[in-house]
Amino acid sequence: MKAKNVLFIAHTFSSFVLRDVEILEKKYHVKQFTYHGKNDILSNFTSQIALKFWLLRHIGSAHAIYIWFADYHAFLPVLFGKIWKKKVILVEGGYDTANVPEIHYGSHYKRLRSFCSTYAMNHATLNLPVSDTLVPEIKERAPHAVIRRLYTGYDADVFTPGAKKEKIVLTVAGGNTLQRIRLKGVDIFVQVAQNMPEYRFIIVGIGEKGKNHLGPLPENVSIIGKMPQEELIAYYQKASIYAQFSMREGLPNVVCESMLCGCVPVGFDAGGTSIAIGDAGYIIKEKTVENAVVAIRAAMNCVDELGPQARERIIRKFPQQLRENTLLQIMEAPKNSMKQS
Repeated sequence: MKAKNVLFIAHTFSSFVLRDVEILEKKYHVKQFTYHGKNDILSNFTSQIALKFWLLRHIGSAHAIYIWFADYHAFLPVLFGKIWKKKVILVEGGYDTANVPEIHYGSHYKRLRSFCSTYAMNHATLNLPVSDTLVPEIKERAPHAVIRRLYTGYDADVFTPGAKKEKIVLTVAGGNTLQRIRLKGVDIFVQVAQNMPEYRFIIVGIGEKGKNHLGPLPENVSIIGKMPQEELIAYYQKASIYAQFSMREGLPNVVCESMLCGCVPVGFDAGGTSIAIGDAGYIIKEKTVENAVVAIRAAMNCVDELGPQARERIIRKFPQQLRENTLLQIMEAPKNSMKQS
C-alpha cells in the first residue's frame, strides 16, 4: 500500500525525469510540481510564489522531496526541507553545475541563479549527479554537498535494434536558440555533413526557428522537429551512426538510447559522452570537423561489429533496474544515514 507522499519538483518533465516519477510511483504517492520560471525576473517571481504555497500545502505530509536539477526551483524546497526536517534528494544533470560564458549557459552564469543552485547542493540531504564528471564540479561549488553518483538507466526492452541499418548519421538536439545549437554541436554536425555527401545526416528536435541559425543546409541534411519517443526509436533503428558533438554533457540520454538500438556512437570528449561511449564507439579528443569526419568514416565501416557492442555496453553499465533499485533504497534509508560516497 502506498502510504507515503513524495514531492517531485522539476522545471521540465522530460522522458528521463518521467522515468524517475514512474520508479517512485511504485512505492509512493508522487505529487508533481512543474516550475515555469524562465530567464526573466517576473516569471521566476510568480513561479517562486506558486512553489512556496504548494510546498506549504504539502510538505507537512511528505516523506521526502525529490528535485531534478539544481536551479532556481531547488532553493525553496531545500530550504523548507531543512526547516521541516525532511529528506531532500537533488539530481544534477549537467547544466546545473556549469558556467559556459561564451554561450551564456549554465546555472552559474548568473549570480542569483548560482546562489540558488549552490545553496541547494550544499544543503540537500543527498546529491545524485548522473555522471562521474559532475562530482568534482559539485564539490568545487558546494564543498559541503553530500554526493552519490547514480547513472540514469535505460530499458533494453524499449530501445531495441531494428531490421536493417542505413547509411544515416543521426543527432538529436531539442531547442531552437543559437545557444542550444552551439551547446549541442548541431552547427558542427552540419559542417561535418558538408564534407560527407555520400551519407544522409538527420537532425531531430530542431524547429523552424532553429533552422534559421544554421543557414543554408547541404542537400544531404534533413531537419525534423520534436517527436514522441516511439517515433524517435524508429530513427535510432535506421541510423548506423549516432553523433554527439556537444560542448558539454552530463550522461547524454540520446547517446545511450541510440546505442541500445545498435547505433555506433561518435562523440566529442565532453563530460559524460565519453563515459557512455567507452570502448564501443569513437571518442574525439581534438574537437575538430576534420577529426569528426575521420571518425564517422571509420565507424561506418564497422557498424556490424560495434553496433552490438554498443548495445551490450548500455545493458551492462546503465540498466534501468539498477537505477530503480538504488533509488528506492535511498528513498527508504533514514535521513541521518546519508553519507558521502
